[in-house]
Amino acid sequence: MILKIATLVALIISASANALAQSATQSQPSQTEGLRPAATNQDQLRGDIGQPEGIPVTPQLPEGFPLAPDHQKYIEQLLEAWEKSSGQIKRCVVDFQRIEYNPELCNYRDPRTGALAGCTVIQGEIRFQAPDKASYEADKIWDFGDPPEREGGNPQYKQRTDADLSREKWICDGEATYEFDFQNKRLYEQRIPSEYRGEGLVNSPLPFVFGAKKDVLLNRYWIKVITPRDVTDAYWLEIYPKRASDAKEYQKIQLVISQQDFLPSSMHIFSVNYHEANNPVSRYIEFGNRRVNGQLSGVSAFLNMFIRPKAPLGWETIDRTLPTVGSQQTSERPDGPGNLRNR
Repeated sequence: MILKIATLVALIISASANALAQSATQSQPSQTEGLRPAATNQDQLRGDIGQPEGIPVTPQLPEGFPLAPDHQKYIEQLLEAWEKSSGQIKRCVVDFQRIEYNPELCNYRDPRTGALAGCTVIQGEIRFQAPDKASYEADKIWDFGDPPEREGGNPQYKQRTDADLSREKWICDGEATYEFDFQNKRLYEQRIPSEYRGEGLVNSPLPFVFGAKKDVLLNRYWIKVITPRDVTDAYWLEIYPKRASDAKEYQKIQLVISQQDFLPSSMHIFSVNYHEANNPVSRYIEFGNRRVNGQLSGVSAFLNMFIRPKAPLGWETIDRTLPTVGSQQTSERPDGPGNLRNR
């Protein structure tokens, strides 16, 4: 569930798990039952599926757009409420679970429903401090192990025990972003130009959850409501990128906003070449156990999460800051671990 939402785009969790086949003890993630996306017509991405470098992408007006005037008005009212709710959060902590779907890594489907099982399940925690500080850390990763032992059961998953293969970490202190590469013992630092301050969160491992702004969202995306008729406690949005830089990272995103607090409860990101039958590669994320503002304990420890980290002993620090020409940045926006394509 959760957090604030930043300029809504971006590009999803960098797949720090390139060695997905390495697994160990047979320990089930606590929430893998149901692996819900496939059951809700939100079939499933992995972090290396963006458009190949050098191939231009020209976003086309999606089917169903432009919206009817009453639908467009409804969207604007919804985004205004979302911006207001998001703006009230000064500090928060939220748990997340991310499920990766890629038939090349796991092609098991439930024989009753045809639902594709997740190849990897990742769990962790996100922390946010307004306006532009955040941290993302995952410390539990499971890989698909075996099909269910009995009909109607759940697939078996094996938890990684190698510390270097079971952690993901990213920090933004407002002036730079820091990505930890535990497998290769590298700390990537990328300073954010002054004109892009605040946009470091746009490239975080979990986009859409930091600082929602109605005008920014409408300028950058085509958005429509797709809430099923039988859903009465949430708003479902389908989001398409208008910018070429975004369109080469993902095809679309489905976002569910809780009606109770007007904050995201889940997000489903579809790969650039997603196709339900031929290329069902996607990523599904759920947010839960949100602690907001006054509900936090240990505030001093919370704030210490957003200071510039030091590379652990034996690690290499690599500067990823983009070059500039005069005062102009050579890229449309700073790069970040949210990008889908291979690096």
